Amino acid sequence: ESLWFRYDRNGPDVVKDFSLSVGRGELLALLGGNGTGKTTVLHLLAGLRAPQRGRLRRQGRVAMLPQNLQTLFWKKTLREDLLDQTARMDLPPAEGAAAVAEIAALCGLEGLLDRHPYDLSGGEQQRAALAKVLLTRPEVLLLDEPTKGLDPERRDDVRDLFADLSRAGGPALL
Repeated sequence: ESLWFRYDRNGPDVVKDFSLSVGRGELLALLGGNGTGKTTVLHLLAGLRAPQRGRLRRQGRVAMLPQNLQTLFWKKTLREDLLDQTARMDLPPAEGAAAVAEIAALCGLEGLLDRHPYDLSGGEQQRAALAKVLLTRPEVLLLDEPTKGLDPERRDDVRDLFADLSRAGGPALL
């Protein structure tokens, strides 16, 4: 409610009086040109930055798919990265392996699990990062440039995935 943010004490306001309410299953988009504050708003909503004014209330788990995907990958293979995410959620190994198989199928990653994440194409990395974030089972999913680097067919696949998640009452998508 009425969020304000600036990077420097004496700098210009980057976010001015921003208010938003999202509910489960909603699919929203922030549109604007480069440098208009879209990423800053997502960082505020994710709790990565604190507003100078206003009130931020979040209910449930919020996850964010960042623009810089490589910050999400730490392991030698995509499978290890995804299994690490399930372990961080305290899933038993068998449940974690099942969750990884399910999300890999959902995101079209089955044949890529044993590759190093940095060896994937830009579009493959985008889908891998989305899979890793979805494994957290967020109630609100913040997506910063979610179709960047995807060819038209995969862009349509991702758009269909978001629509399916929304229709199924999945996380709110922004």
